[in-house]
This record gives sequence, structure tokens and C-alpha cells, in this order.
Amino acid sequence: MRPAVKVAVGLVAAVAIIFTAAALYLALVFDANRYKPEVTAAARGATGRELAIDGDLALGLFPQPHVRVGAVRLANPPGFDGAMVEWESARAIVALLPLLRRHVQIDELAVERLNIQLLKNRKGQDNWSDLTSKQEGSKGDQQFRVSIHGIRLMAATVSYRDESKKNQVSLSEIEVRTGRLGGAEPAPVQLDA
Repeated sequence: MRPAVKVAVGLVAAVAIIFTAAALYLALVFDANRYKPEVTAAARGATGRELAIDGDLALGLFPQPHVRVGAVRLANPPGFDGAMVEWESARAIVALLPLLRRHVQIDELAVERLNIQLLKNRKGQDNWSDLTSKQEGSKGDQQFRVSIHGIRLMAATVSYRDESKKNQVSLSEIEVRTGRLGGAEPAPVQLDA
């Protein structure tokens, strides 16, 4: 083997070993749970509501870079009881290169046992309008651009209750899988409920 080829193979092997060692070190030492207070504070600032992260936060590198979070609850606004949104676990597969451009690109967001409760009280007030108005007003404040390219929901439940009209509708065991979102073409959606 020629000396130049030996040097090139040696450099590639050294880079692979360093990358693997750094990835293992990060996976074993990094504690994502210490960021829970910052995540809940950011959620409170963006929504005005309490976010409870009961499960663990974890960063994984294999087979793809991802973030996992256990059970989470987003509270209802004042005047409504309980949680509006809760889930058992979620995982986001994140692309690494866009992070260098301050772009969080989630290739797939998978959520298990998502439960959404949409409520309207006797006065006609609902528990979701304040979220849409806050999101529209905060778009210019974001430091990172976020895009989600695919969603997968497993065993989800969505319920709607209107106390003023005494109506209630519920869909359960919802399974949703989307194709690539955000492109020029409409995304394919597979839905079972």
C-alpha cells in the first residue's frame, strides 16, 4: 500500500474513533434533565400556561440523533380544570447540520398516547384560543427556526366538550402518519381511528 493511502486511511480511522468516543461520552455523561426548568419556563413564556414534565428528558445519538421525553402535561387556562394536552412519551429525530444555521429540523416527531381535550364552557369561552393568539404574536421572537418534516401519532385521543350546548365528541385510538411536511407538494397522510 502506498504511503499516501496509508496516511489517508489512518486519518479516517482516527476521526472515526474520535467521533465515536465523543458520541459515547456525550451519551453517557450528558444529563438533559437539568434543562427541565428552562424548558418549562420557555413554555410558560410562549403559552402563558404551566408545562409539567413528569418523565425523563434524554438525548440519544444512535441509530439517529434524537431527543426523548416521557410524560408531559400542558395545563388548561384559568377557568378550566385539568390538562389540555398530555402524552405518555415522545421522540423527535433531529437533523444535525441545520443546527449550525440555527434551524431545528425535526425529521420525525413521534408521540405515544397523546390526549387532547378541547373544551368550551357555559359562557362560550374555549381552552384553545389563547394559544393561537400567543403563537401568532411570538413568531418574530424566536431565536431558532423550527420545522417538522413528519408526524407520527400512536394511540392518540382527541375529545371535544361544549358545556353550553351539552355536546361531547371523542375519537380514540387514533393512528396518524404523515409524509414530508412543508414541501411544495401536499403531504400524504395515513389516518386510522
